[in-house]
Amino acid sequence: VELGSRTAEQCSRRTTTRLTLESFSSAPALNKLGMMHWEGKGVQQSDSEAVRLWRLVADKGNADAQLNLAMMYWYGRGVQQSDSEAARLCRLAADQGNAIAQNNLATMYRDGRGVPQSNTEAARFFRLAADQGIESAQNNLGIIEARLHPTLAKPQRVKLSELLASLQLPASTADAPPLIPTQ
Repeated sequence: VELGSRTAEQCSRRTTTRLTLESFSSAPALNKLGMMHWEGKGVQQSDSEAVRLWRLVADKGNADAQLNLAMMYWYGRGVQQSDSEAARLCRLAADQGNAIAQNNLATMYRDGRGVPQSNTEAARFFRLAADQGIESAQNNLGIIEARLHPTLAKPQRVKLSELLASLQLPASTADAPPLIPTQ
C-alpha cells in the first residue's frame, strides 16, 4: 500500500504520536459519551469515566459539561463531594447562559450551599432561568421575591371610604369634570 511517498509499514514505524479519543472528538460528542458512561447506556456504567470525559470538555469551556461535572461534585459521584466546586462549575455554565445551571446556582445561593447564602443572588439567577422558561425557577423566584419584599407579598386591606378619599373625587357629580370634552 502506497501512502504518498511512504508505504504503510514506513508510516506505522514512524508514528510516535498516540491518537486518543480526546484528540479528535468534538465537545458535544465527548459530553454525550460522558452521559453514556454515567447512565451505563451502550458502555459500562462508570462515574469516574464520565467525570474524566466531562472534565476534558468542561476545561475547554463547554457549559453542558461544566453543568454535568458540577452535579457530580454536588452528589459526590465519581469525585469527592464538594459544594464549593459544584458552585464554581455551575457559575461557569450559568455565566454562559445555561438555564439549568442558573437555576441550580440560584438554589445554591438560596440555601447557602457552596456559596454564601444570598436571597438577592438567588433571585437574580432564578430570574435568568425563569426568563428561559424553567418552571421551577419561576416558582422559586416568586418565593424568593416574597422573602425579599414581604410587604408586597401580603394583600393590603383598605377601607372603601379611605380609597375614595385618596382618589380626591368631587363631592357631587355636578362638580365633576365632563367625561367627554365639550366645545
